[in-house]
Amino acid sequence: MKTLILNGTTPVRLSLDGPALAVLEPAKAARLYPFSRIGRIVVGGRVQCEAAALARCLRQGIPITFVAGEEGAAGVAMPLSSEAPGTARMLESFVALPRWRERYGDWKRAAERREILDVLRRLRLRAPDLRPATVAAFLMKELMRQHPGAQVERWRAAAAALLTARIASRLAHGRMGGVLPALEGVGLRLLADFTAILEWRFYADCREWLAADPTALDGAWKSKLVALVEERAPRDEARIQSLWDRFCYWLGGML
Repeated sequence: MKTLILNGTTPVRLSLDGPALAVLEPAKAARLYPFSRIGRIVVGGRVQCEAAALARCLRQGIPITFVAGEEGAAGVAMPLSSEAPGTARMLESFVALPRWRERYGDWKRAAERREILDVLRRLRLRAPDLRPATVAAFLMKELMRQHPGAQVERWRAAAAALLTARIASRLAHGRMGGVLPALEGVGLRLLADFTAILEWRFYADCREWLAADPTALDGAWKSKLVALVEERAPRDEARIQSLWDRFCYWLGGML
């Protein structure tokens, strides 16, 4: 399964041609792409898309990501029935590649480094180095120094569990729900890895919460945490979607 990327400066039109997509350029023969060979489509630049072509892609289970120049992904269209036929097939093809674990490890480290740098920027801190374990210990020490006695570690664990549940709800549906256990079996632990990447934002959120309410971790802290997490649900959903889109874009480039 391949990712079809249409994001150039030349005007093209995306049209429907029976069991295939047709990419039409002025004074050139049409390029045909059978639906059976497309795992995902990325559209941007000077591309005109016929509604019938987009609708057929979605009915075929092919997600479509729309990009806006240097700003990256602007949005994604997903099939109503499930996310997943195209994405699940791409994942199954990916884990059959040689050295897939090494390639996936590179992606995960880069994604986690991006989150680490972002949280350090938000907190205006400089860690001794950027190894995840070192940064986590440094950030926890800073929170405890600023808020002595706060049970930050137990709050972090509970917040991570809530985040995992939200990610699981996002990923484990349609055919993806069936393929995730098989991927876990071969060592591709998307749920745990997405949580590890996205939970870095906790440290900045925690400082914000404690600054607003120094007693936030006292008393009925679990109910307070749930309320705070739910308040940020739309933001977290957007972050999960953004990471998923970046992962799928990268995944398509590997196949």
